[in-house]
Amino acid sequence: MSTDAATWERMSMELSEAITAAAGHATRERAALARALAAYGRARAALGEPPFEHAMHFFAVEGCVLDVTVVPALHRSPGDDAAFARWGKLLEALPLRLDALDAIAEEGNREG
Repeated sequence: MSTDAATWERMSMELSEAITAAAGHATRERAALARALAAYGRARAALGEPPFEHAMHFFAVEGCVLDVTVVPALHRSPGDDAAFARWGKLLEALPLRLDALDAIAEEGNREG
């Protein structure tokens, strides 16, 4: 894993596409966010960084991670203010453990 902008840009874009496709379906929204948070955690851990540090800022606020800034995933999505607030709450409520995030993502795949 590298700190290049393309890696983080892709991660942000993938969540944006997934959350847009899942909009209005709670289990799939939660799964999309869990999948993205797990990918973020793994990417940071591979770089020797604390896995989940600044995740909310990356996905929902500023798009900053390490020395890179991208458009935050939730700002790319066409959801309204209510959807944005819901997604932020879902993201904040996710467990910060990779095994638990993987299980949530898999649950969403089964429902998808």
